[in-house]
Amino acid sequence: MHLRETRRFSYANGKPRKFWGCSRYPDCRTVHGAHPDGRPLGVPANDAGKKARIAAHEEFDAMIKERGWGRTGAYVWLSRKMQLPEDRCHIGQFDEQQCARVIEIVQAARKRTRKTA
Repeated sequence: MHLRETRRFSYANGKPRKFWGCSRYPDCRTVHGAHPDGRPLGVPANDAGKKARIAAHEEFDAMIKERGWGRTGAYVWLSRKMQLPEDRCHIGQFDEQQCARVIEIVQAARKRTRKTA
């Protein structure tokens, strides 16, 4: 992958957003987000990994919304549930198995919340 910039999206300071794009573009359209300094956001994943992360985020974000939590507090909760250090607990760093575990943990927590409501 190559570090690229796009003027289509920008950071809050107005500078073009950086991203990692497939070196075989346009035949390969895989992209991965980047911090302003070029560091990747999380760990790049293959298609299956990306789908798993999207599914995990959908469940996680729904729980955050239902509970009125902030994202930071929610990740602290998740790090405890997954028995991971807080600095290593982010869906953008997870593999498919870890994403499946996130979904399992969150669905169980949401189910318990519905029963008590």
